[in-house]
Amino acid sequence: VHKVTQASIRSSMGYTTKSPKWATAHKFPAQSSVARLLDIIVQVGRTGAITPVAILEPTEVGGVTVQRATLHNFGHLQEIMGFEESDENGVTAKIPKYEPLLVQRAGDVIPQVVRRIKSSQLTPEDSSETEWISLDPPDKCPFCSSPVTYDTISQSSSSAVGQVVRCSGPPLLCPPRAVTSLKHAFSRDAMDLTGLSEARIQQLMDADLLKFPSDIFTMDNAQWESVEALSGWGKRSSQNLRDSTEQVASRGISLGRFIYSLGIRHLGKHTSELVASCYGSSGAFLKALGSASQQQITEAD
Repeated sequence: VHKVTQASIRSSMGYTTKSPKWATAHKFPAQSSVARLLDIIVQVGRTGAITPVAILEPTEVGGVTVQRATLHNFGHLQEIMGFEESDENGVTAKIPKYEPLLVQRAGDVIPQVVRRIKSSQLTPEDSSETEWISLDPPDKCPFCSSPVTYDTISQSSSSAVGQVVRCSGPPLLCPPRAVTSLKHAFSRDAMDLTGLSEARIQQLMDADLLKFPSDIFTMDNAQWESVEALSGWGKRSSQNLRDSTEQVASRGISLGRFIYSLGIRHLGKHTSELVASCYGSSGAFLKALGSASQQQITEAD
């Protein structure tokens, strides 16, 4: 880690909300390996971003066995894959199954695909027998069937590189987004409920005990007994969670924490506090939210 040693310069450079500006990490070049592509699946994040993920033959990269690697977004995916031409089925981007890819662990942590290593050219006879994997983005969310929208990261680029495909449906009605949205709402910087991991939230959702954040605060005795009976819970874990919810309900949370718990895009912990300071009270915030038109809310998003 490279650091500025002079105190006066450190003071003038200051801090971001997460780290000092006067220190930066110097990382060694990432180690890479060649892995064969088995499939490309998609995963949906809390904000609705649909990210393509490469499923690979198990390959050791820097001492770790890698079977999945991120492809970032569909524009980047098509650029690094050097996709084939369209066919009679209307597939405009595709790649042969088992094609070799160069894979590395970014920052020695996150596996990512660097580029495609093209194998020998396929003859027309080989092409008809080859299994192909589509590189086209979906036109609807594969989990909730909501239409997708496109965000462009790089306005200077005329290509599709930088475009993020997003699920446009309500977060709590899209299964993978619902889990991560609830986890965010219950996190330490939001409602601060202890004892609720992502896996446990999924358990509660599967048992029809949790769908919206408010559900955890309105459970009756019979529902808490159902929580206790879930695999891996028990009486103590259930009681600890119940105590935590009762404590949060009795003391309440600040308006900044409440706004942060909503999981609004581009509103982090610090900016949520700034928004809260503009309204002053939860009543004023909810009144303004209730009087806002649907168009204003959509434009703000």
